[in-house]
Amino acid sequence: MDSINKLRQAYKNRNLTLYLGAGVSIGSGLPSWDALVLAMYFKVMDQQRLGNWRPFPNYLLAIAEWQLQHLREPLEITARKIRSHFSHNQQDFLNVLRET
Repeated sequence: MDSINKLRQAYKNRNLTLYLGAGVSIGSGLPSWDALVLAMYFKVMDQQRLGNWRPFPNYLLAIAEWQLQHLREPLEITARKIRSHFSHNQQDFLNVLRET
């Protein structure tokens, strides 16, 4: 019972993080890790080249799915590129993550 109370208190304090597997997110219509990383990568590239133009997220996911099938670069390298792009502003990273 003590564990339940600790969980409740963490939730009330807004200090609770849930770690769920891909089955939960994919089943809810969210992209897989691979598709999310690549969609974010393409979104960052588009922002750099196209300014304020924002393609629809489903287009980014479709491009990411195609890229996954033809990718020559390890996904970890792509994820590092995204992280280094946002090294100056974590809030920008979180905003792009939510939008994607």
